[in-house]
Amino acid sequence: LCFLSAAVVTIKEEGRSRCRHKFRQLSRDVCREVFDVPEDNRVLMAYEKTQHTETHIGEISFQVADTNKQTPGIPFDDDYYHQITFLFVKQDFHGRGIGKDLVEKCLQIMRACSQRPVRVQSAEKAVGFFQKLGFELQGEPIESACGVRLFRFMYNMEYKFS
Repeated sequence: LCFLSAAVVTIKEEGRSRCRHKFRQLSRDVCREVFDVPEDNRVLMAYEKTQHTETHIGEISFQVADTNKQTPGIPFDDDYYHQITFLFVKQDFHGRGIGKDLVEKCLQIMRACSQRPVRVQSAEKAVGFFQKLGFELQGEPIESACGVRLFRFMYNMEYKFS
């Protein structure tokens, strides 16, 4: 008889300084470019755990709105709003709900702090993903000076809690 061990996916919040190396490595694995966790961001990491191993398969960095700020400023990334800054999921795990689970957990944390809108600047490739989760496009795409092709055009998107 052969018994297959089921893999379990867990999501954990990790401190920025403690997870920087893992965050940078996964960003390099996913898009061939190294990205760091922005200052004042929180990080959720997704792991697939089997009987003998735990593999880092996804991550999201985000910033909770500054509730001391009473009115929004002009820029899209103003601290008045919640912000998702990065979302990476290993290619082999796309289509398994890992990204959706990371975003939903992030939204739960944000909603617990305030009902302010959530903003993300999405790569073109991820616009449909965010739309499926309830994010709406805001304005025209912005051409990025970033050298990575994946991020050539960025799309401002917003999610409003209902």
